[in-house]
Amino acid sequence: MSSESSTPAPGPEAPQREVKLWKPPADGPARLPPDLPESYYNPSSAELMRAHSSQTRLRETLVDAPLKTRAMREREERAKKSSWPQTKIRIRFSDRSQLETTFPSSVTVREVYDFVDESLAPGAKDGGYVLYQSPPKREFKLDDPRIKELSLYDLKLAPSSVLLIRFTNEALNASSAPAPLIDALRTAAVDLPAPPSFDPTPEAATKQAAQPEEPKPKAREGLSKGIPKWLQKGLKK
Repeated sequence: MSSESSTPAPGPEAPQREVKLWKPPADGPARLPPDLPESYYNPSSAELMRAHSSQTRLRETLVDAPLKTRAMREREERAKKSSWPQTKIRIRFSDRSQLETTFPSSVTVREVYDFVDESLAPGAKDGGYVLYQSPPKREFKLDDPRIKELSLYDLKLAPSSVLLIRFTNEALNASSAPAPLIDALRTAAVDLPAPPSFDPTPEAATKQAAQPEEPKPKAREGLSKGIPKWLQKGLKK
């Protein structure tokens, strides 16, 4: 009697993780917004009314809202957690390049370390490294009993976070040292999207110039001298 050998059916393949390597910015440090005139910070009457309405609604919510039971708080937490099933993580290296991918929010930081291990060039992880956030400085060490069992959601990393990496080998931490990644990632690196421009468009500048400037009430005579400007604004009616 012959017997047929059978092989188990292959299980479902793990979904392929999309990985991006963003090149370091080519234009130097991030460009700061230009200095704005002081008039820019003077709220209009409409903005003051909106701020007042917002504060009124907040006060009414805090005063009139019923006390939440533990079950209500847990239900709200579950709803919030279900709305962030994925967490996007960027690993920023000392040369300002960034390695990006997405994880289930339910996994621990161990999976992030495993991903970084797979992405580093041979020898780069010798001596070890640590992932952290700053500021304030917050290290995610695998041997820390306070975090090793917590999910990315519980660590407040969802829905997206940037983690810095610090190697034990100080030579890899220099700003001039390229990110020590495998060739497959380095050759597929792409440029970061252009940051938003703070310069007004010609249409916006024309529209702003066409708007008549509202006359500002004068401070009471005799009170403005020797009084700080921020206090003078409070005395205006």
